[in-house]
Amino acid sequence: MQLAADRLMEMLEELFERIKLEAIMENRTGNIETFKVKYDLGETQEAAYSFNEKSKILIIGVNTASIKAKDIQGIFKAASIPEQFEIISYDEAKNFNLKKLEYTTAYSDIFIGTVPHSMKGMGDMSSGLLKLEEGSEVIYPKLHVLRKENKELGINKTNLKQAIQKSALMKMRAG
Repeated sequence: MQLAADRLMEMLEELFERIKLEAIMENRTGNIETFKVKYDLGETQEAAYSFNEKSKILIIGVNTASIKAKDIQGIFKAASIPEQFEIISYDEAKNFNLKKLEYTTAYSDIFIGTVPHSMKGMGDMSSGLLKLEEGSEVIYPKLHVLRKENKELGINKTNLKQAIQKSALMKMRAG
């Protein structure tokens, strides 16, 4: 199917107006860098991802056999960032759509432990973890892959404390 030239121009004008309004809104909310990356406007990948001091750390793949929610709360409280995290258990991760994390400013970091191989929104990637790794700090918040002493994926008190100290949120607060 081919459009008549005048209809094509009308459609393009509508599209340009929509993009212009999106740019204005993203600029007002301080998210212009993610807008630039979304439309490949020549920005470097280093500056693409943005967040603010109210952003949270998303923890995906929590297994209650390794660490309890009250322990996580205590660790975040000790790091002076209480309530600045959200937890998605292994079972919840099965139905969690990774597309929700694209260009979001709600999270500064993603801590990932044991997760299902297949997750919603991973597109043609072979795993959700690879999808997040590929887009870390560009499309998605900074990714931290947490491993136990035996090198298997998993979240425990020790590696959670270490990840918090290395998080983009803590670096922003310190800097």
